Amino acid sequence: MQIEGFYYVYILKSQKDSNLYIGFTNDLSRRLQEHQQGKNISTSKRLPVELIYFESHKSKKDALRRESYFKTAKGKTTIKQILREFFLNDWLKIDLWFLFLKICYAMARGYFVTDLVGWIVFVFLLLSAITNSFL
Repeated sequence: MQIEGFYYVYILKSQKDSNLYIGFTNDLSRRLQEHQQGKNISTSKRLPVELIYFESHKSKKDALRRESYFKTAKGKTTIKQILREFFLNDWLKIDLWFLFLKICYAMARGYFVTDLVGWIVFVFLLLSAITNSFL
């Protein structure tokens, strides 16, 4: 994505290790291609990466200031607030997946889990209704 005269601050998430990368560019499409092709030393060992957030600024100085801010402790807290639904859905999926594996393990070991399964199904349906997403 390139619109003349705009500067972008963007956040990538590594699908390999779930770490975030914060960057700045004046041509978002080109920069994303460079990341995906491993041309950036910071993300080359963490591919593939996914664009999870970007914002545009008319001033280069404003964009650089915002990038620097996002890299601070307070800035990382701001990122978590801005993307709280994204992170919540990620963690719910992971937690529910591990819960499912634990149930399967318990059932394979022959444990009596009838009551436990009922509660788990209830919790799964409740969380699914809240987040409007199934695994």
